Amino acid sequence: MLTTLRTNFRNRFIAGLVVIFPVVVTVFILKYLFGIMAGVLSPLIRDLELNLPNFIVDMVSVVCLSILIYLIGVLATMLVGRKLISIGEMILTRLPVVRSIYNGAKDVAQTFSIRSSDAFKRTVIVEYPRPGMFAVGFVTGTIVSETQEYQKVFVPTAPNPTSGYLVILQKDLVVETDVSPEDAIKTLVSAGTVCPDEQIAAAMERK
Repeated sequence: MLTTLRTNFRNRFIAGLVVIFPVVVTVFILKYLFGIMAGVLSPLIRDLELNLPNFIVDMVSVVCLSILIYLIGVLATMLVGRKLISIGEMILTRLPVVRSIYNGAKDVAQTFSIRSSDAFKRTVIVEYPRPGMFAVGFVTGTIVSETQEYQKVFVPTAPNPTSGYLVILQKDLVVETDVSPEDAIKTLVSAGTVCPDEQIAAAMERK
Protein backbone atom coordinates (compact mmCIF):
# COMPACT_ATOMS: atom_id res chain seq x y z
CA MET A 1 0.00 0.00 0.00
CA LEU A 2 2.77 2.41 0.99
CA THR A 3 4.71 1.53 -2.17
CA THR A 4 1.64 2.24 -4.33
CA LEU A 5 1.10 5.62 -2.69
CA ARG A 6 4.75 6.52 -3.13
CA THR A 7 4.62 5.52 -6.81
CA ASN A 8 1.43 7.52 -7.42
CA PHE A 9 2.90 10.54 -5.69
CA ARG A 10 6.09 10.33 -7.75
CA ASN A 11 4.22 9.94 -11.05
CA ARG A 12 1.89 12.86 -10.33
CA PHE A 13 4.73 15.03 -9.11
CA ILE A 14 6.66 14.36 -12.33
CA ALA A 15 3.51 15.05 -14.40
CA GLY A 16 3.10 18.39 -12.61
CA LEU A 17 6.77 19.19 -13.12
CA VAL A 18 6.47 18.52 -16.85
CA VAL A 19 3.63 21.07 -17.01
CA ILE A 20 5.23 23.73 -14.80
CA PHE A 21 8.86 23.55 -15.95
CA PRO A 22 8.39 24.96 -19.51
CA VAL A 23 6.12 27.69 -18.13
CA VAL A 24 8.70 28.74 -15.54
CA VAL A 25 11.52 28.70 -18.10
CA THR A 26 9.45 30.76 -20.56
CA VAL A 27 8.53 33.34 -17.92
CA PHE A 28 12.14 33.53 -16.72
CA ILE A 29 13.53 34.11 -20.22
CA LEU A 30 10.85 36.68 -21.11
CA LYS A 31 11.42 38.51 -17.83
CA TYR A 32 15.17 38.52 -18.46
CA LEU A 33 14.77 39.87 -22.01
CA PHE A 34 12.20 42.44 -20.84
CA GLY A 35 14.61 43.64 -18.15
CA ILE A 36 17.43 44.08 -20.66
CA MET A 37 15.27 45.99 -23.15
CA ALA A 38 13.63 48.11 -20.47
CA GLY A 39 16.98 49.05 -18.97
CA VAL A 40 18.26 50.60 -22.21
CA LEU A 41 15.91 53.60 -22.49
CA SER A 42 14.29 53.73 -19.05
CA PRO A 43 16.89 56.15 -17.60
CA LEU A 44 16.34 58.56 -20.51
CA ILE A 45 12.55 58.43 -20.10
CA ARG A 46 12.82 59.02 -16.32
CA ASP A 47 15.00 62.07 -17.00
CA LEU A 48 11.98 63.64 -18.73
CA GLU A 49 10.28 63.79 -15.29
CA LEU A 50 6.90 62.65 -16.58
CA ASN A 51 6.07 61.10 -13.18
CA LEU A 52 5.01 57.84 -14.77
CA PRO A 53 4.91 54.57 -12.79
CA ASN A 54 8.04 52.42 -13.21
CA PHE A 55 6.10 49.69 -15.04
CA ILE A 56 4.80 52.19 -17.60
CA VAL A 57 8.31 53.59 -18.07
CA ASP A 58 9.65 50.09 -18.69
CA MET A 59 6.86 49.33 -21.18
CA VAL A 60 7.49 52.58 -23.06
CA SER A 61 11.21 51.78 -23.12
CA VAL A 62 10.59 48.31 -24.59
CA VAL A 63 8.18 49.67 -27.23
CA CYS A 64 10.53 52.51 -28.24
CA LEU A 65 13.52 50.16 -28.43
CA SER A 66 11.54 47.68 -30.55
CA ILE A 67 10.55 50.48 -32.94
CA LEU A 68 14.16 51.69 -33.07
CA ILE A 69 15.44 48.18 -33.90
CA TYR A 70 12.79 47.87 -36.62
CA LEU A 71 13.75 51.23 -38.14
CA ILE A 72 17.42 50.22 -38.14
CA GLY A 73 16.38 47.03 -39.96
CA VAL A 74 14.48 49.09 -42.54
CA LEU A 75 17.49 51.37 -42.97
CA ALA A 76 19.79 48.38 -43.39
CA THR A 77 17.76 47.18 -46.39
CA MET A 78 18.08 50.53 -48.18
CA LEU A 79 21.03 51.59 -50.32
CA VAL A 80 21.82 54.65 -48.21
CA GLY A 81 21.55 52.58 -45.03
CA ARG A 82 23.89 49.91 -46.35
CA LYS A 83 26.47 52.56 -47.22
CA LEU A 84 26.22 54.12 -43.75
CA ILE A 85 26.55 50.71 -42.12
CA SER A 86 29.58 49.84 -44.25
CA ILE A 87 31.24 53.12 -43.23
CA GLY A 88 30.50 52.39 -39.57
CA GLU A 89 31.87 48.86 -39.91
CA MET A 90 35.00 50.17 -41.59
CA ILE A 91 35.62 52.47 -38.64
CA LEU A 92 34.96 49.75 -36.04
CA THR A 93 37.13 47.16 -37.76
CA ARG A 94 40.12 49.50 -37.66
CA LEU A 95 40.07 49.83 -33.86
CA PRO A 96 42.35 47.15 -32.32
CA VAL A 97 40.23 45.82 -29.40
CA VAL A 98 36.84 46.80 -30.76
CA ARG A 99 37.56 44.99 -34.04
CA SER A 100 37.81 41.56 -32.39
CA ILE A 101 34.67 42.02 -30.31
CA TYR A 102 32.64 43.42 -33.20
CA ASN A 103 33.67 40.76 -35.71
CA GLY A 104 32.91 37.96 -33.25
CA ALA A 105 29.49 39.39 -32.40
CA LYS A 106 28.73 39.93 -36.08
CA ASP A 107 29.62 36.33 -36.94
CA VAL A 108 27.31 35.02 -34.22
CA ALA A 109 24.47 37.31 -35.33
CA GLN A 110 24.83 36.21 -38.95
CA THR A 111 24.86 32.55 -37.91
CA PHE A 112 21.52 32.88 -36.14
CA SER A 113 20.05 35.28 -38.67
CA ILE A 114 16.79 34.33 -40.32
CA ARG A 115 18.49 35.03 -43.62
CA SER A 116 21.34 32.59 -43.06
CA SER A 117 21.21 29.57 -45.35
CA ASP A 118 20.27 26.29 -43.71
CA ALA A 119 22.01 26.70 -40.35
CA PHE A 120 20.26 24.79 -37.57
CA LYS A 121 17.47 23.69 -39.92
CA ARG A 122 18.71 20.13 -40.43
CA THR A 123 18.73 17.65 -37.55
CA VAL A 124 21.26 14.86 -37.97
CA ILE A 125 22.77 11.89 -36.15
CA VAL A 126 26.55 11.60 -35.82
CA GLU A 127 28.88 9.18 -34.12
CA TYR A 128 30.20 11.25 -31.23
CA PRO A 129 32.25 11.34 -29.03
CA ARG A 130 33.53 7.97 -30.30
CA PRO A 131 32.49 5.29 -32.81
CA GLY A 132 29.51 3.33 -31.53
CA MET A 133 28.05 6.29 -29.61
CA PHE A 134 25.51 8.51 -31.37
CA ALA A 135 24.50 12.11 -30.74
CA VAL A 136 21.85 14.47 -32.08
CA GLY A 137 23.25 17.49 -33.87
CA PHE A 138 22.43 20.37 -36.22
CA VAL A 139 24.18 21.12 -39.49
CA THR A 140 25.53 24.67 -39.42
CA GLY A 141 27.49 24.76 -42.66
CA THR A 142 29.55 22.98 -45.29
CA ILE A 143 33.26 22.95 -46.12
CA VAL A 144 34.27 21.86 -49.61
CA SER A 145 37.86 20.93 -50.41
CA GLU A 146 39.32 19.77 -53.72
CA THR A 147 38.63 16.11 -52.92
CA GLN A 148 36.05 15.98 -50.13
CA GLU A 149 32.96 17.63 -48.71
CA TYR A 150 32.68 18.15 -44.96
CA GLN A 151 29.80 19.27 -42.82
CA LYS A 152 29.99 21.39 -39.70
CA VAL A 153 27.73 19.93 -37.03
CA PHE A 154 26.84 21.53 -33.72
CA VAL A 155 26.28 18.83 -31.08
CA PRO A 156 24.36 20.37 -28.14
CA THR A 157 24.60 19.20 -24.55
CA ALA A 158 21.56 17.99 -22.62
CA PRO A 159 19.55 19.28 -20.87
CA ASN A 160 21.13 22.64 -21.74
CA PRO A 161 21.29 22.84 -25.56
CA THR A 162 22.74 26.36 -25.55
CA SER A 163 26.21 24.87 -25.06
CA GLY A 164 27.84 22.06 -27.01
CA TYR A 165 30.61 21.11 -29.40
CA LEU A 166 31.40 21.84 -33.02
CA VAL A 167 32.52 18.77 -34.95
CA ILE A 168 33.56 18.63 -38.61
CA LEU A 169 32.81 15.35 -40.35
CA GLN A 170 32.89 13.92 -43.82
CA LYS A 171 29.48 14.23 -45.42
CA ASP A 172 28.94 10.46 -45.61
CA LEU A 173 29.38 10.21 -41.81
CA VAL A 174 26.46 12.56 -41.15
CA VAL A 175 23.07 10.82 -41.06
CA GLU A 176 20.06 12.90 -42.04
CA THR A 177 16.87 12.55 -39.97
CA ASP A 178 13.23 13.55 -40.36
CA VAL A 179 13.26 15.11 -36.88
CA SER A 180 12.37 18.80 -36.85
CA PRO A 181 14.69 21.19 -34.97
CA GLU A 182 11.87 21.87 -32.50
CA ASP A 183 11.47 18.17 -31.67
CA ALA A 184 15.24 17.80 -31.40
CA ILE A 185 15.38 20.63 -28.86
CA LYS A 186 12.57 18.99 -26.87
CA THR A 187 14.56 15.75 -26.86
CA LEU A 188 17.66 17.51 -25.57
CA VAL A 189 15.91 19.61 -22.92
CA SER A 190 14.04 16.57 -21.59
CA ALA A 191 17.23 14.47 -21.65
CA GLY A 192 15.53 11.99 -23.98
CA THR A 193 12.28 11.48 -22.01
CA VAL A 194 10.40 13.27 -24.80
CA CYS A 195 11.82 11.83 -27.98
CA PRO A 196 10.69 11.01 -31.56
CA ASP A 197 11.94 7.43 -31.18
CA GLU A 198 10.64 6.12 -34.50
CA GLN A 199 12.27 8.86 -36.57
CA ILE A 200 15.60 8.54 -34.77
CA ALA A 201 15.46 4.74 -35.05
CA ALA A 202 14.84 5.03 -38.79
CA ALA A 203 17.89 7.30 -39.12
CA MET A 204 19.98 4.86 -37.11
CA GLU A 205 18.93 2.05 -39.45
CA ARG A 206 20.17 4.06 -42.41
CA LYS A 207 23.53 4.37 -40.67
